[in-house]
Amino acid sequence: MPSFRLHTILFATFASITVLLTGTIIFFHTMSIKEQTANAITEWGKSISLSAAPIIVDYILEEDYAGLEEVVLGYSTTPLVLHALITDPDALILADSQFSEIGNHLPLLTSGAFLRQDAKADSYVEQQENAFTVTTPILFEEKLFGYVHVTISKKLFLERSQLLKKKSMQAGAFWALLSLFFSWFLAGRLTRSLEMIAGSATQIADGSYRLGPRQKGIVEIENLCDSLQNMSLTLEERENRLLTERERLSVTLRSIGDAVITTDIDGQITLMNRVAEALTGWSQEEVLGTSLEQVLRITDKTSGEVCESPVKKVLSSGLVEYIDNKTLLTDRQNRERTIADSAAPIRDKDSRIIGVVIVFRDVTEQHMLEQEILKMKKLESVGVLAGGIAHDFNNILAAILGNINLVAQDKELGEKSRKLLDSAEKASLRAKNLTQQLLTFSKGGEPVKETSSIADIIHDSAEFVLHGSNVICNYTIPEDLWLVDVDKGQIGQVIQNIILNGRHAMPEGGTIEVHCENISSEQIQGTLYAPAADCIRIRIKDTGKGIPSDIIDHIFDPFFSTKQKGSGLGLSICSSIIKKHSGMITVQSVPGKGTEFIVTLPASGNVQKITKEPVTSIKSLPGARVMVMDDEELVLNVAEAMLTTLGQDVILVQNGSEALKVYQDQMKNGAPVDVVIMDLTIPGGVGGKEAVQDILAIDPEARVIVSSGYSNDPIMANWSQYGFIAALTKPFQLADLAKVLGMALQGREKRS
Repeated sequence: MPSFRLHTILFATFASITVLLTGTIIFFHTMSIKEQTANAITEWGKSISLSAAPIIVDYILEEDYAGLEEVVLGYSTTPLVLHALITDPDALILADSQFSEIGNHLPLLTSGAFLRQDAKADSYVEQQENAFTVTTPILFEEKLFGYVHVTISKKLFLERSQLLKKKSMQAGAFWALLSLFFSWFLAGRLTRSLEMIAGSATQIADGSYRLGPRQKGIVEIENLCDSLQNMSLTLEERENRLLTERERLSVTLRSIGDAVITTDIDGQITLMNRVAEALTGWSQEEVLGTSLEQVLRITDKTSGEVCESPVKKVLSSGLVEYIDNKTLLTDRQNRERTIADSAAPIRDKDSRIIGVVIVFRDVTEQHMLEQEILKMKKLESVGVLAGGIAHDFNNILAAILGNINLVAQDKELGEKSRKLLDSAEKASLRAKNLTQQLLTFSKGGEPVKETSSIADIIHDSAEFVLHGSNVICNYTIPEDLWLVDVDKGQIGQVIQNIILNGRHAMPEGGTIEVHCENISSEQIQGTLYAPAADCIRIRIKDTGKGIPSDIIDHIFDPFFSTKQKGSGLGLSICSSIIKKHSGMITVQSVPGKGTEFIVTLPASGNVQKITKEPVTSIKSLPGARVMVMDDEELVLNVAEAMLTTLGQDVILVQNGSEALKVYQDQMKNGAPVDVVIMDLTIPGGVGGKEAVQDILAIDPEARVIVSSGYSNDPIMANWSQYGFIAALTKPFQLADLAKVLGMALQGREKRS
């Protein structure tokens, strides 16, 4: 159906009504004029007839037909009278103004249409095409004597009718035009008012609530404008409150540290905060009205199956549903995160569910940390176990290696037997290195430093790691490389870790280059890559795949690993060890070409080249009284034999309490102990840490040496802080014992 403007409709309606009313009025007015004219003519005809009624009665009674003719001829001379007749009651023509019908009967009267009327009936008017015929009864004293028939011309009637019709049409046209103008004006007025109201409604719909001045002139329109203005102000106030509340809610949601997504009951997203945007990779503008499943893609971390929609679960149960922390969220870039939290129904004031709110958080790091803590606990357990094994194994090795040294002192030993002893000694030393690896793995304490050749540590570590692999190692180590004060076991672990990483980077085989050099303090002054002193620099370079630039800054971070089964602790421990040695470790890498680790360590103040002193060259020691405390009988026996070989008097005890008692007794008996060698750990008894304090309390001049198979114990690294004068690491050889004992007895004669 076509549309029209309201102004057109109103104007057409008013115009139609006006024309219809005007036409109706003209029609009825014309009909009324016609009727009035006809009545006037009839009355006129009657008056003509009745004016001569007494004379006519006389002429009829006298049968004076000539008189009757004079009467009708008198009628015919009247203007507009065309014909006049006088008949008797039976319609017999008695007189005719035209003399043509005398003696005949009138057809109308003959038909009885008028004769059947009462004699007292009023006049009868018959209309012809151009005339009226008025038939009037001739009554005298209520007796009917006949009829007068007067035919009157319609000319005057028609002229008057046309004139009246013309005037009516003119008046109607005038009033119609006036009405149309008024209709146009009124329609325009109403239309402008309604257009203003419609404009105000559109303005309100567009969010502008400050309306213009109201339309005046029509009370109802004024009231409507007032109501519209009040409504707009109310809407503005409510919208401002809603906007304020929405802003507060938005700020609150965006300030929440967890991700928040809300949906309607169809699972279509209605709101998403910034954290949710960050975790899913989608912005709120992109996903409004989108199904939650398209944005929150979650799967079971264990089975890999797609998880049921939280919205469906909440709508089904009507309760809060918790998301398992083993759930994986795949974001827009197909990156996976571990998430956990809950989904809850949103209810209206009637407690009907109108949506669902999902609150979740990224627990990836937490989950990784939990896994790493579990790994750490496992490593700690293994480390404790390894430390215990190494401690016990070192006690056994102390007995083995000590006895080998003692047998080797036999000058009558044959060449073949000596070779066998040398092999046994080498095997024992390898076992010692193995226990050192176990102790290093247990990650205990500060480094126990001794002046060492880094070249020997590098060779031993590289051969140990690369044994049986298809990777070869080339060395560039100058003969005059400075010595370093290091913990051999810990530095060996660093070298092993670096070379092991290089081996893993070259699964098809390759070459590792090891280059060492002396760096003077003048060469490194002002740099950040070495200690501010003379040092040595070790470069270990592989030809593997290299380290990507986006992760190279994290390789020394704890728990960081690119290996599926790695703990992420190897290089972190290496960095820690080098820092404890006051050194530096850095890395350089070119993806696709290889990686180079650079280790810098301070040079030792002892510039003498280390020479392995053979057992046969042990210097003679002054005789002394030496007390040995250890809970292992094997260690006590071999220590007694070794000390006896060195010409010492030996006292054996098994715990700190016994050592203190014997020490006191020896002092009382005038045979004080010159040197005490104490095991650090005594299961179920007083160990060296406590016993040394008790002995020093009664003899501040006591010379006590600490001994332990757990070389990474902090006391072994910082023995002087605990009252000891030296440390002897198990398993020790005869030369080691002689060296430490000689230092302890230096400048001190045997106390009597």
